[in-house]
Amino acid sequence: MIWVSKTKRPMKVLESLDDLPEFRSEAEEAEFWSTHELGQEILDAMGPLDDVLGPPDPTPRPPAP
Repeated sequence: MIWVSKTKRPMKVLESLDDLPEFRSEAEEAEFWSTHELGQEILDAMGPLDDVLGPPDPTPRPPAP
């Protein structure tokens, strides 16, 4: 999924995970990510999500109560 901002403001690109601050709250983290995005080098290093999650489980699950 690619997030497309509804605003046209430029995002600051995070080039290194070392530049990622420690957040004191989810609100602080949400504010940070509203103005920042991951750089291409970080995205390329992540690889496909399927490699992390593995294939979907074909076993049907009962609905949650």
